[in-house]
Amino acid sequence: MSVQISMRVSKEQKEKLVELSKKQNKSLTQYVLDRCIIEDVDTNIDDATHSSERIEKMLQDQIEQLREDFERERAQLVDQIDQKDKQIADMIETSNSQLQLIGALTVRNETLLLEHKKNGGNSGNSFVYLIYFSFIYIKKSLSNSSDIHIF
Repeated sequence: MSVQISMRVSKEQKEKLVELSKKQNKSLTQYVLDRCIIEDVDTNIDDATHSSERIEKMLQDQIEQLREDFERERAQLVDQIDQKDKQIADMIETSNSQLQLIGALTVRNETLLLEHKKNGGNSGNSFVYLIYFSFIYIKKSLSNSSDIHIF
């Protein structure tokens, strides 16, 4: 089925179209149809190419942003882990110091108790002083302060 299409063009435009169609060895109708269809296809291809490039750039930007976010979060987590490691090391050091202090105080109290028993254990006041000075020693060792106040 064929359809007739009419176009209004100036005389100069018609002459130019005839000249161009002859250069390509085509009829005027074939030349106009080919040019319209080919240009439309080219335009669609250009639009698709442009859209693909735009989408690719958008995806590349998103990937880059995700990488930056990941690196930032990873750095924060590494810092948190380092801080926790330091806290744990400090706690272990404090625990070890406290264990050494407890051991030293236990030996000191045992020594004082043995001395008290050796002296006969008769003097109630000497035992009270023994306990009093043990508390002072403990408090002084724990606080590392020269101001000792027994409650």
